[in-house]
Amino acid sequence: MSGEMNWIKKPSNILFVCLLGFAFLFTLIASFLDKPNQIPDDGISTGISIINVVATMMGVLIGLIVLLIAVAAFFGIERFKRFEEKMEEFEKRSEEIKKRSEDIEVIHDEVKKHGEAIEYMHKKAEQDLKERGEGIGTVSLTEEPTKEVQQKLDEFGRRLEFGEFIGAPLTADNYITYGIDLYYKGEHEQALKAFEKALRINPDFADALNNRGSALRQLKRYEEALKAYEKAIEINPDYAEAWSNKAAALLNLKRPDEALLHSDKAVELDPKSAGAWYNRACAYSLKGEKENALPDLAKSIELDEYFKERAKEDDDFKDLWDDPEFKKLVE
Repeated sequence: MSGEMNWIKKPSNILFVCLLGFAFLFTLIASFLDKPNQIPDDGISTGISIINVVATMMGVLIGLIVLLIAVAAFFGIERFKRFEEKMEEFEKRSEEIKKRSEDIEVIHDEVKKHGEAIEYMHKKAEQDLKERGEGIGTVSLTEEPTKEVQQKLDEFGRRLEFGEFIGAPLTADNYITYGIDLYYKGEHEQALKAFEKALRINPDFADALNNRGSALRQLKRYEEALKAYEKAIEINPDYAEAWSNKAAALLNLKRPDEALLHSDKAVELDPKSAGAWYNRACAYSLKGEKENALPDLAKSIELDEYFKERAKEDDDFKDLWDDPEFKKLVE
């Protein structure tokens, strides 16, 4: 069948059939027109003539059918060719789709393997950060960490950065510890971003709000720092460090009366907070109350000698720098 179809698809063959049909019809018609002059006038001849006429007409009919088939084939060949071309294109596309499906399956298997490996890495990073965070313990921004703690913070920071790179699920506590590491490195802008990431995970995390305020203070954005401390206190009214830090921000804004009220509250909540006693001493100093400032400063130094050196450079004690009692206290 395919051989016959290929024969029909050739335009030269179709033209040949058309010409053959025309020639056959022309011969039959010419023969028919000549017959009447040759027929003798008797009954038998008349019958033969009728048969010849019928045969001639049958030939004409067959010739017309052949002609119609040839013409139909001629005009239908282009459409048939287009159909075959589409079928070939469809087959090619089908093969391409099949190949791509196979490729996709291979890729899917690879992705699955990589996904399992990444999931394993995520779990390892998560567990590692949890253990290292527990090893560091609680670190405040009001007291300088020891050298050992700082080293642990540095290593924690490197591990967290790797965890972020691989897309490991990190916690608000992770970002708090990371922010503290950056804070003590003096990278306050980056520390602020870390604390804000912690707040995106847990918007009501009082520690994150308190630390965010401290980073803002270092960047001299005191009004914003006050709002952060206020929100931390709103969440946890007994948060002594937040009360003390708010007092410090008020001191930065030279508002000693308000600072005194907040440092009073901080001392009440945590009498062992050296920072709270120090801030209250600063408030008294700015108010010119030496008799109250020096005892509070002495108490803060007793709790943490760090404040001895700090007081020597703190402008809040500027009016006392030449005072003999102050000098004796900080020498």
